[in-house]
Amino acid sequence: MFKLAYRTTPTVWIVVFAALALLPVGCGSQAPASASPPSETPQLTLSGSVKKPLTLTIEDLREFPQVAARLNDVHRDGSFHGVFLVTGVPLRLLLDQAGVVKTGGMFNRELDLAIVVRNREGTTAVLSWGEIFYRNAAEVLVAYAAEPLRPHKPCERCHTPEESQPWREPLERAVPMPKLVTTRDFTTDRCLEGVISIEVIALGAEHGLHVEKGKGPKPLFAPSFELRQGDAQPVVALTLEGYPRRDVEAIQAGEGTGFHGIKKFEGVPLKEVLARLGVSPDPAGALLLSAPDGYRVLLSSAEVLTARDAEQILLADRKNGQPEPDGGAFHLVIPTDLSADRWLKSVSRIDVLRAE
Repeated sequence: MFKLAYRTTPTVWIVVFAALALLPVGCGSQAPASASPPSETPQLTLSGSVKKPLTLTIEDLREFPQVAARLNDVHRDGSFHGVFLVTGVPLRLLLDQAGVVKTGGMFNRELDLAIVVRNREGTTAVLSWGEIFYRNAAEVLVAYAAEPLRPHKPCERCHTPEESQPWREPLERAVPMPKLVTTRDFTTDRCLEGVISIEVIALGAEHGLHVEKGKGPKPLFAPSFELRQGDAQPVVALTLEGYPRRDVEAIQAGEGTGFHGIKKFEGVPLKEVLARLGVSPDPAGALLLSAPDGYRVLLSSAEVLTARDAEQILLADRKNGQPEPDGGAFHLVIPTDLSADRWLKSVSRIDVLRAE
């Protein structure tokens, strides 16, 4: 059984994560929720590309610093599963405890890793390494308790009791724990209940461009990019013309060279390009984007296609009002990341992947 290191966690970490619990996360955070009574003693395993695999019970999860978030549990098909105040552990803390490590392959950075979550029913959800480690930790939780948030007033002015009953019934259900909670998602299709495993994998290890370090073309430029999806014929995109355009301001602060200012990028939301090329939202899906020099990043399908801020992720062709000379017409910019390390200067290939 896993022995918790956080029993002796320095006070500063407890203060930090207690403060996070008071920040607005997703639809807002409140006081910790009470636990839903479990019908059994569930165990959660964390394995894959980690130094120390973990096996955790609900009681183990309670030993970590906690955060709370409001969850409006509505799936993409419109089905309503309740409104809850959930309490749990940032998934990043669990991954830090296990120690994510990448071995093998030509690309030695964690930027193309996926975190695959499965529940007792065999349903799968995929998160990218970047959306956990380049965002605030409180945005992705492994919850161990859920308290329903019931309306204060009756709905008789707008609906009959019969009409509103299906919306009240989900508030009375016992939520199977542990539960994955992703607060940036617009709908909760990735918020799996009864989670039994979390696995860190190189989902696209055999995909993308494989280029030895230092062997890539110079200057780095891609006049087009290729989309590969399953057994379908690859699709080549030559231009961003004809798409709805937008601009974003982004703080460029990488982990290698640090802060490089605030930049204004113009281009097309990646979700618009993918939708026109036939890529659909998939809670178990991911996108591996590669540059001609072998640099690669993985994004989950949800963060690109269905997250609340997905429109900000651009394929950009202009920077600060000028054509983008460094990286060409397909510069991946992710302003929602707190590090610019997943920005890809020259996208030349996109692989659509799925964790089965």
